[in-house]
Amino acid sequence: MDDSRRSDEMALHSTVYDIVRGNIESGRLRPGTFLNEYRLSRQLSVSRAPIARALQRLEADGLISRNQVRGYLVSGATQSTAREMPLLDLSEVALQIVRGRPEWEKIWDQVESDLIGCMPFGRYKVIELAMAEHYKVSRTVTRDLLARFEARGLVQRIGRSQCYLRQLTPELMTNLYEVRTLLEPTALLRAAPHHQKDQLERMRQDLVDAQRRYPDVSVADLSRYENDLHIVSTEACPNRELLNFLRQSQMMVLATNRLIQLYLRMPQAEPFLAEHRLVIDLLLTGSPETAAIALEAHLRTAVRKQHARLADLKAHHQPMVPPYLLEVGEGSSARRA
Repeated sequence: MDDSRRSDEMALHSTVYDIVRGNIESGRLRPGTFLNEYRLSRQLSVSRAPIARALQRLEADGLISRNQVRGYLVSGATQSTAREMPLLDLSEVALQIVRGRPEWEKIWDQVESDLIGCMPFGRYKVIELAMAEHYKVSRTVTRDLLARFEARGLVQRIGRSQCYLRQLTPELMTNLYEVRTLLEPTALLRAAPHHQKDQLERMRQDLVDAQRRYPDVSVADLSRYENDLHIVSTEACPNRELLNFLRQSQMMVLATNRLIQLYLRMPQAEPFLAEHRLVIDLLLTGSPETAAIALEAHLRTAVRKQHARLADLKAHHQPMVPPYLLEVGEGSSARRA
């Protein structure tokens, strides 16, 4: 994630926090109202990452609490209810921040889901004009969006006009993890002197809480835990060239968590929380070299899990193909969304 996108998400999560808190305090969101990332994302046209952070802050403040259907209830109800979320009141300032973002950002989540949902199943050509028509945006917007997905390694351009979705094969997954196994422990070790203790303690507490309530965690939660260990914990590495190569190998793999939401059920056993916690615990106790070794072991285990996930997808699922993707290579039969 580039610096501009990260700063945008930080501003957005504070804005979403203020919007929801204001609606709770005004009584618009009454006690027992059910909130989740999907509903807020659809109403505010904001991606789920800043919404997830805003909900975590609201929970920490005691304004909302988790319920058993992987969402939140506004605190204060005398009995368990699940009121439907009404339209939120938005101030003029909030409207300008939420609605005034670039057009590509407003459709980012949906396009990312579309693309990732098809990556394991075959080779697809992206029809840019059809994408623009599908989302009712200009070609400039889709061109900007695809350029950002290209930078993350999700699509590949051939020549000036041909754009293809990158196929997620077992071989590619192996190669990406090989790069990560070589680079990521070094990046963690180099970043360790610059870690902030309070940030590591926050990461650890999040993992403790997640282990306690698993499987009552969301895909956004899992993505955040992955981002904490693999992105945030290596961000301070002073070797920026190493970090740039690492990010290229990380982005596609981390994005595939969305496949759990699209096709797979949450694993019966928590997938990586204990391994993440071990790395963070070692960093907190001042053992960065051992933490780097634990991270390498975690990555070697993770690639085997990813291979099993891909095999499950190919054997038991078919992709929902949006109208702007054209299958051009071998793969499972697909149906149009």
